[in-house]
Amino acid sequence: MTTSAELPPSSAKPTSLARMILADFLSTLNLNRQKILRYLISVLGRKPTLWMADLLSRWDRQIERSSFVESARDVLQLFTSGFQLSSIDEIPKTGPLLAVANHPGLADSIGAIVTVGREDVRVVVERKEFFRVLPNINRHLLTIEADTSLRLDAMRHIIQALKEGQAVIIFPSGRLEPEPSLMPGAVDALEQWSASVGIFLSKVPETRLVPILISQTLTPKAWHSWLARLPKTQKRRHQAAMGWQFVKQRVSKDPAWKLPLRIDTGWIKTASELEPSLDPKKLAQAVQDEMRSLLNSIYPEDS
Repeated sequence: MTTSAELPPSSAKPTSLARMILADFLSTLNLNRQKILRYLISVLGRKPTLWMADLLSRWDRQIERSSFVESARDVLQLFTSGFQLSSIDEIPKTGPLLAVANHPGLADSIGAIVTVGREDVRVVVERKEFFRVLPNINRHLLTIEADTSLRLDAMRHIIQALKEGQAVIIFPSGRLEPEPSLMPGAVDALEQWSASVGIFLSKVPETRLVPILISQTLTPKAWHSWLARLPKTQKRRHQAAMGWQFVKQRVSKDPAWKLPLRIDTGWIKTASELEPSLDPKKLAQAVQDEMRSLLNSIYPEDS
């Protein structure tokens, strides 16, 4: 198994990359009104983000030497204590594929990449400044602009990727969702999924859809930590717990800070099997229904 120490030397400067990552993380948390929490994360997060920057740079170089999927599998080992995959249907190795997944934590995108297992995979992500200095990772990304007026162009790129027979991973919520193994609300969060998935399927009806349920991204130890108890809302508590877990995984040898990432995939269906009319709105609803069924089969308490 490849470790971060065995990855090739970084071509990017980890210090400047770390500053970009930390700034982006703090911006995502939007803690302007919680100055104490923002300060704590800024201070405690310096060394872990430097580690993350070095890891991303080395991963970027490793892709040249091995493959995107295999190198992602190695990276996943650093955030989890294993990988539990339960599939009820075989993911196609060729042809247009749209993988829709929930977004409960930091390691979910890497887990989805390993699950799909295809070198032609593209991951839909919000544009991040630091991706531009990671060219080999960046070429596997389809970026969405924060400015909604610019998102039509991104949608065209996603449709084109599917027309070319590629695999695309998308997190339709576009935001952090509840961790199904620890929090209520995962089913309700599906109502916030973007209807754009219906458009993608209607434009490329031969595309096969695979729902991917990701869980155990957050440990109970992080969820019940002192830092996670400071925020008043579940969303803020979730964000604080994620940050604290990331820090503790770098400085603590306690295995309780890592869990085996759990991934469950549902039945794979074409657009016409989901909704014969190929109506985009009905397709989007059908995608939600598929994910809701999968989620309720694994975590019925959240129904």
